[in-house]
Amino acid sequence: MVKILRSQDYLEKHITLPFVPKLLSKPIDLILKVLSKESYYKKRRGFRFEVLSVFDKRFDELWQKASSHYSIIGERTSEFLNWRFTQCPYKRYSIFVMIKNERNEIFGYIVYYVDQHSVRIADLLVLDMNSYIDALVSEFLLFQTKEKRHSVSFIYFGNEHFVNKLKKYRFSVREANRNIVAYVNSSSPFYPYILDKNNWYLTEADND
Repeated sequence: MVKILRSQDYLEKHITLPFVPKLLSKPIDLILKVLSKESYYKKRRGFRFEVLSVFDKRFDELWQKASSHYSIIGERTSEFLNWRFTQCPYKRYSIFVMIKNERNEIFGYIVYYVDQHSVRIADLLVLDMNSYIDALVSEFLLFQTKEKRHSVSFIYFGNEHFVNKLKKYRFSVREANRNIVAYVNSSSPFYPYILDKNNWYLTEADND
């Protein structure tokens, strides 16, 4: 899924006339802003949003509470997340977090890295998808807009309800040449459950 924040790069790929992409990008970016759901977001009281560089024990507490809300999901403990992201020698990841002021408790996070002017979301987890996802995504997109990023992308496989939520933020779904192979014996009671896409929650964090 991809969301365009600034259009000039994309216009330059299709329009070769000098100065035209830059001129067109300004009204197009204004339209994108007007149509973006996060532009009308009202801040949630009692929460703050920060960027961290490591995963502490608060992420274990989030994982313990959030894991029951997801049917099939890979481990998201602080030990795993630090191994997967902060100790990665190939990319520099950052962690955008949603924190409850009263208890300094983490209610959600987005792991991301910057590739030139684009932002790639590597993982996302929220305590309750229905209650907190809008605040987390809205604040993240507004933050990236202030940072003058050109686009935000996210590789995800799973529940269509979540995909539809991101579509409301003007994320476009694009086909990806990636396959997921799952095997379960047809006589198993879990057979229809495993093969139902809506039971899965996979992100880049689950890549080996």
